[in-house]
Amino acid sequence: MYTIYADDALLYSPGDEELSVLSPVLETQCNAAGTLTLVLLPEHPMYSALHKMRTRIDVRQDDEIIWRGRVLETETDFYHQKTVTCEGELTYLVDSVLHPYKLADYDGTAAGLFRLYLTRHNEAVSEAQQFQIGNVDIETLSSVENTGYGNTWDEISDNLIDIHGGFLRIRHEDGARYLDWTKESGTSCGQVIRFGENLLDLSEYVSASEVVTCLIPYAGQSDSKITIASVNGGKDYIEDAAGIALYGRIWGVTEFDTKDATKLLEMAKENLHKRLKETITITISAVDLHLLDVNAESFHVGDKVRVISPPHGIDAEYTCTAISLDLVNPDQSEYTFGTPETGMASTTAATSKAVEVVDTSVEYLRQIVSDQNTHLLLFDGVIDVYTTKVDDNTKAINTVQLTLNSVTGELTSKVSKDDLVSTINQTAGAVKISANCIDLEGYVTATELSAMKADVSWLKGLTVDVGILSTGTLSAGIASLDAVTANVLILGKSTVGWQKQTVVTGISDALRVSKTSQTITYATPEGGENTINVLTNVQVFAGGHYSTKEISYLGAGTSE
Repeated sequence: MYTIYADDALLYSPGDEELSVLSPVLETQCNAAGTLTLVLLPEHPMYSALHKMRTRIDVRQDDEIIWRGRVLETETDFYHQKTVTCEGELTYLVDSVLHPYKLADYDGTAAGLFRLYLTRHNEAVSEAQQFQIGNVDIETLSSVENTGYGNTWDEISDNLIDIHGGFLRIRHEDGARYLDWTKESGTSCGQVIRFGENLLDLSEYVSASEVVTCLIPYAGQSDSKITIASVNGGKDYIEDAAGIALYGRIWGVTEFDTKDATKLLEMAKENLHKRLKETITITISAVDLHLLDVNAESFHVGDKVRVISPPHGIDAEYTCTAISLDLVNPDQSEYTFGTPETGMASTTAATSKAVEVVDTSVEYLRQIVSDQNTHLLLFDGVIDVYTTKVDDNTKAINTVQLTLNSVTGELTSKVSKDDLVSTINQTAGAVKISANCIDLEGYVTATELSAMKADVSWLKGLTVDVGILSTGTLSAGIASLDAVTANVLILGKSTVGWQKQTVVTGISDALRVSKTSQTITYATPEGGENTINVLTNVQVFAGGHYSTKEISYLGAGTSE
C-alpha cells in the first residue's frame, strides 16, 4: 500500500475518501531526482497547506520511505483542481553554489572531489538540505580544478558522473540523509518478473547508436591538451578489430580526466570495450508481487531484477533504470530495464550537457571516410551521421540519414527511393517533392502560391496566380480575368447576369419632338463588344412612331 505525507501529515491514503487525490504518479530513474505529480480537489483538507520549496513530501510503501522531495510548483484549473508537482531530494544540490577550488583542496581522487563537493554544499545550505557522505567506492584519480562558480549538482554530474561513471543513491538512516556514490547501481532483487505470472506487457528496444569501434581519446584543453600518440606508436586513436568486422569503422571522440598519457590509454581501452556493446532496453508492465505478498521483495530503481519470458527469448538479469509508478493503480505501472548508457539521467544536468555538445561539436568532431560504403561522424554517441551508397545500376536503396540525439528529443531527416514512389530533393534554396499524390494535413500557409491547374473546394489568399481555376465560388476584391464561365456572377453586392434591353434608336413623322441622343458600347454574349446610337429624354407631342432594337448586356436587372 502506498501513502503520501506532507511534513509528516497524511496527504493521501487509499480508501480514505477525504484524503483522496487524483492521478498520483511517481517517476524515478537512475541518477535523477525524480518527480511526483498529483491533483488535489478543493475539498481536500490540505488543499491550501502545501507551500512551494518548503513543504516536504514523502512517498511511503508499507510505512517505508521510498521517495522524498519538496513541492516545486502548483497549477489550478478552471474547476479549482490543483495539480501539484514535486521534485526529489537530489535537487537540493542545485541550491548551493561552489566557489573556485584547486587540486590542493582535495586528495587528487574522484572520491576526494566528491567529499569536497558535499562538504562545501553542506556549509552553504540549511540542515534540511544537507547530505551526509555515504558509501563511495570509485577509486579513479581526478585532477579537476574550477575557477568559476557552479551549483553542486552540475559539478557532480559533469566532473564525476559523466567522467567516472557510477550511481548516486540516497539512504535515510537514524534520521540522517546519506548520499552514496558506487560502481554498482544497487543490489539483486529476489523477486522475478516472469511471463504468465506477473508480466503484463513487454517491449524490447535494441540500439547500436552508442557503438564505437575506433576511439580518439584526449585530456585537457589548448596548451595542456594531451593524447595517446606518445604511448601508442604515434597514433592518437585506438580501434577494436572484432568490432570493426561486426559493425564497420565507427569513430568516437571522448575527453578523459587525467594528466598522464599512459593512464589516458588505459582509460580509453576500458571505455572502448564498454561502447562495443549494443544497448538493450526493455519496458515492462508488471505487477509488483510485494503488493500481493508482503514476503515478496519489492524492486526499486537501480536494483538488478531477473526477467524470464520464454515467448520473447528472454531469461537474464537486468538493471531497473526507471519506474513510472501509479500509486492508485499499481498494475498500470511501467518498469524500464537495461544497462544505463552513462548513469546520468537528470533533466537538469543532461539538458545542460546536450547544449554544450551542440555548441562544441564542431571543435571535436572528425569526419572519417573509410571507403565508398561508409561515412560516419560521432561525438560520444550524441551526434551521428551516416550514408549508405549502392551502385545505381543495382537499383538498390540509396539512403541519407542525419540524427541528432539529446535528452530533449530526437531530430531525424531521411531521404529514400526505389522502395517508395516519391523522392525528395533538398538544396539550400528549395525543396522539391516528386510524387503521384501529396497529402498535406492540418493548416497550411504560403506567402505565394502559383499553380498551372488547381481544383479546390475553398481557397483563401492575398495573391493567387493560376492558369486554370475550377471552383464553385470565387470571391475577390480585385479580379483580373481573361475569360469567365459562371452560372452566377456577383459584382459588389449585386448579382450580375445577361440582361435584355429595348432601346429607342429613332423617331419619324413627328410634328413636335424633344430628344437627346447617346452612343453606348456594350458587351455581347459572344465575348465581343458593340456600339449603338440610342435616344434619351424623348417627348413626342403629335404623330410619329419609334424605331427600337433589343440588345443583350451584363447587368444587375432587366428593364424594358
